[in-house]
Amino acid sequence: KLALGLDGNDSPERVQEYVYTGADEFLAGYVSPRWVETYGWDISPNRRKGPDLQFNDLGCLREVIETIHANNARIAFTVNAHQFCAEQTSLLRELVDQLESIQPDAYIIADPAVLLLFREWGVRTPVQLSVGAGCFNSDNIRFFTEMGNVQRVVVPRKMAIEEMHTLTQRMADTGVEFEAMIIGPRCLFNDEYCFTWHSHAASLFCAQFVDAATSTM
Repeated sequence: KLALGLDGNDSPERVQEYVYTGADEFLAGYVSPRWVETYGWDISPNRRKGPDLQFNDLGCLREVIETIHANNARIAFTVNAHQFCAEQTSLLRELVDQLESIQPDAYIIADPAVLLLFREWGVRTPVQLSVGAGCFNSDNIRFFTEMGNVQRVVVPRKMAIEEMHTLTQRMADTGVEFEAMIIGPRCLFNDEYCFTWHSHAASLFCAQFVDAATSTM
């Protein structure tokens, strides 16, 4: 399967083109108007900042998801901030309720507390564990599966092919799916260890370490 990330500039017509070129799964972020009114774009439920990197109009998003489902494809929504504080949970529930109304196929999460909240709220939509969940071993994954409806695990970016093979073999009895990301920039800080925000700054703290490491190779 080929999963493709969408942003706020992707229209139903563009999604149709993606399907024609081979994409059969999609992932996207959504930030509700009330979330933006409360926190602006600096605090995101999915670690992406800015209106162009995600959807913020539920009507447009509904048209996109209808196009995806009409083509027998699937979409998962990212709610994968590393953590949510107590005061954010009411807005998080409102956001999830809005997404539930347009029938997503899955949610991508990183915070184990979100699994418990989903169970409390009666959300039955399957969950995919983000790289931010740091699932490096089978015990880690089994812990998550006991907490909620885990359908898939996105393996950490730094895992070797041999490690992925061992992990999938040890989880073969569960039916859990596995996914590996293809991403351009390689960061020395793996996602689950990164608690910084990538902004539009000219020089990023983590990028300095990457540049230093590559220059010595």
